[in-house]
Amino acid sequence: MTTRLNGFEQFMLLFRELKRVAGTPQRLVTFHQDIPEIGVAWRRLQYEFLLRFDFKRRVDAGNKLFRQVPDGFKEDWTEYKEQWAPAIAHVDLLDILPELSAPYDPNRLPEQEALEAPDPDYDSSFDPVRHDGAKAFEWAIWLLDHELEFRQESQFEDDEAIANRYRIALGAVDYVIKTIGLDVQAVFRRWQALPPIFMPAFVSNKHGKEKGSLNNLLDDAIRAYVCGAPAAALVLCRSTIEMLLNKHCNLSEDELFEIGKDGKPKTTKDGRPLEKSLRERIAAAERHHEIWRQYRLYPRLERINNLIHDYSRMAPLDPNDDKFLRDILMAIKTLIESSPRPA
Repeated sequence: MTTRLNGFEQFMLLFRELKRVAGTPQRLVTFHQDIPEIGVAWRRLQYEFLLRFDFKRRVDAGNKLFRQVPDGFKEDWTEYKEQWAPAIAHVDLLDILPELSAPYDPNRLPEQEALEAPDPDYDSSFDPVRHDGAKAFEWAIWLLDHELEFRQESQFEDDEAIANRYRIALGAVDYVIKTIGLDVQAVFRRWQALPPIFMPAFVSNKHGKEKGSLNNLLDDAIRAYVCGAPAAALVLCRSTIEMLLNKHCNLSEDELFEIGKDGKPKTTKDGRPLEKSLRERIAAAERHHEIWRQYRLYPRLERINNLIHDYSRMAPLDPNDDKFLRDILMAIKTLIESSPRPA
């Protein structure tokens, strides 16, 4: 019985086959028509997988947290986007326009295009990779308003009930924006600014989707940040980092817990092992792992800790100033993707 490959594994298999037969992006551009196996590998990756399954959009503009990611995918995906995607795009263009004479520049880095308003003359659907979501949202409101005005002027008997549906829909949107306070433009901006997190299978295997799991905490932290709830996001980020410390740094028992004279962890009143201070546990992680030393997380977590315990006396957080929070989430992304395998 064969095991079906998931999308990450299919990409890695096809991408590595293209690298094997082509060698370099430049050789792909030069020989994709002359060497059959290069042409076959390019078409299998680009047309039979990436385009057929919309894989790039699903990764770059889909969920922000991917679980069960196989070893090596993050590195392959980065190499594909930075080195091979421009060459593949050039080959695609040559395939459509063989008379094209523009040279391929291997040193040209892929450009990050600014989001644009959808063009209804050419676009038939919303593309989160290219389109400004806030602008599309504005269009939805405009269409509701436009249809309502049309129905009010109409003479058909059933139009009043239909007009009421538009009134209710517009009222709900207005309530979400003005009363609940959801800043739609900021939501799209923050979501776009966060790259996806690729959680290794050996990390996600330790957790389900139950309340309080690493998956649950991180997903809630991302959504709290995106929706403009910075205090909640910071608290959830702190809990996420503590879980990484306790479960994914391969720290020994005496590095995690206070040890009694009997050589066993001391316990709290409710019987749980008594953890060492956050400073001590982070220091232990920094002794073992370069990536933890690089991020120097304790000062940031101390700021979050002060916020948790003395919120009324803290300077108010500006929900429009996202840098501190985004930096914390980016650190969590790197720590998760660089987690050591269980000892």
